[in-house]
Amino acid sequence: MISSFGKDKSLNSPNFIKQFIELKIALFNIVFLCMKMGLFAQAFPDIKFNRLTENDGLSSTSVTSVTQDKNGVIWAGTNNGLNRFDGYGFAKFYANPYDSNSINANEIAGIYSDHQDNLWIMTSAGICRFNAITQKATGFKTDTNSPAPFRIYEGSNIWFDKGQQYPYIVSPSALYHFTGYKQYQTISTGFTPFSYKGFSFSSYSKIVEDKNGQLWAFRQNKIFKINENSKKVEKEFDCPKPEMNIFDVVFDSYNCCWVSNWSNVLYRFDPEKNSWNEFSLGNTVKSIIKNGVEWKWNGRKFLVFSIGDPGLLFIDVATLKTHVYPIIGKVGNINAPFVDRQNILWAPTSDGLYYCAPSNQLFDLIPVNATLNSREDSAYECIIYDMSEEKSGYWISRRYDGGILNYDRNWKLEKSWPSVVEGFGPAFDGQLSTIKDGYDFKQMGNLVFVTTEWGMLTINLSTWERKIYQCPWTRSIMRLRTIVPENNQKWWVRSYDQGVFYSTLQRFNLPAITM
Repeated sequence: MISSFGKDKSLNSPNFIKQFIELKIALFNIVFLCMKMGLFAQAFPDIKFNRLTENDGLSSTSVTSVTQDKNGVIWAGTNNGLNRFDGYGFAKFYANPYDSNSINANEIAGIYSDHQDNLWIMTSAGICRFNAITQKATGFKTDTNSPAPFRIYEGSNIWFDKGQQYPYIVSPSALYHFTGYKQYQTISTGFTPFSYKGFSFSSYSKIVEDKNGQLWAFRQNKIFKINENSKKVEKEFDCPKPEMNIFDVVFDSYNCCWVSNWSNVLYRFDPEKNSWNEFSLGNTVKSIIKNGVEWKWNGRKFLVFSIGDPGLLFIDVATLKTHVYPIIGKVGNINAPFVDRQNILWAPTSDGLYYCAPSNQLFDLIPVNATLNSREDSAYECIIYDMSEEKSGYWISRRYDGGILNYDRNWKLEKSWPSVVEGFGPAFDGQLSTIKDGYDFKQMGNLVFVTTEWGMLTINLSTWERKIYQCPWTRSIMRLRTIVPENNQKWWVRSYDQGVFYSTLQRFNLPAITM
């Protein structure tokens, strides 16, 4: 298996090896320092929000909506004006009845950005277009006969189709499409008008696109599959309960459709089967679940919904675990969360603009002491010795109390062993060494190689079968530590007290002990 190279005189660098190992241990102790404080038990990140208010220059603490323009500038709509935030301070824009280039009204319900330096703003006096460069606005009301969304706020949404320059206005009364900066037309959708609790509806509430490019829309207790070209209804789906009133529809990275409604219940909708599955939240949420957005944190993906408690509901889309982050303060309402191109999560609230930047919170805490032993580990016993990123995920070894763990790319625990080479029988009894520790990891194909006190351990990723290989002409306690590949077939393996071993992978066909 492993051929002894003896004490390595050609390398002749014991100080370098010693310093390398000391640096490696120090690095992992820094990264996993928080384990000693018991913080790694949290499955969700320890998120901290910053808050912007009138003291920071906002025109109003009551923030209704957020967007980002093509140049990366953040814009916030409030109950008293439009705000431009460049990361340092705010510029404010107000309605002025004596200035035809000002915004329609100070009460802003929503802001949407196009790719031509324009903001499309829903105000209490209808929709207007605001150029972020010239800082001039254009309204579309011509007279009292103008369609409702261009003269009042009636709950419209603005939507941009991929590859198109001008937006659609998704109004309760009709679907409109701008054909220029001032011209728009009414789109025939084939929508069959219906009544809901005494009110009549004749158009979509909102249009959304799934991960495959298919377009969907909803209104009250119905979801519509619509044609991507004509925007006409292709298929209609009724909610499982007629009293349901859809608040939002969100597609996650797995293209799963999540439906929130005016209640504390979420549904997962499968249009292929026309099935609705209620997503259990237990006692996690007791108020209305509202708008949602997907957000990435340290490789993990979360659906983030604003809720009425108030707070933010996080759903891990890989594990489907949930967590609520309450917004502390005088917040009475949280509007639709927004994720910008820098992956900053923004939450407009009635008590200011909250935001969270993962780049400002560089470390996440991963539990490594919860599943290996029946008793609780002490802080000292839970020191991390080594971590290696391989094709199969992350491999971690623990010092003193021992054990190795394998996590996938989303830091979900896949497999763990409390001892590395336990159960070998009398050949290992009474020896002055540990069966618990692993020291270094390397993956080759479907095998992961682990250095141990007793030799080279291999783990088959298909069967999880483990084998231990020993050199027959050295003592049984080999005390292997660092693996340094020369190439894909030849390795140098450092021993703690027996020099350096040199091996080719073809030699791993010697007899092995199987666990």
